[in-house]
Amino acid sequence: HSPDVVRKKLAMRSALTPDSAKLILAMVGLPARGKSVIANKLVSFLSWTGYRTRVFNAGQKRRATSKASTRSAKLEAKQPGSSSEGNLTSLGEEAAAAAGGEEDKGAKV
Repeated sequence: HSPDVVRKKLAMRSALTPDSAKLILAMVGLPARGKSVIANKLVSFLSWTGYRTRVFNAGQKRRATSKASTRSAKLEAKQPGSSSEGNLTSLGEEAAAAAGGEEDKGAKV
């Protein structure tokens, strides 16, 4: 495409979409394959060229949320009168009944 065609397309795009100057890039893939390394290098380059960039790591957010919910569950279990272990046992009994077998009285879930 010639530069004039590209300019016309960009002008039309920005007229139709006021926030068209923004870009979101999502890195997806298997664990430990370099997504964060590439993302951080890209941020460094784009920042160096004058673009404002930010990185959001969904894995870190998920782990932080998971730790918070784990902590609240532990605190709830430590409170007097809390029967979280009883709830687990009754769930185990329900699962055994649904499977058609009897629960092993010696085993705790």
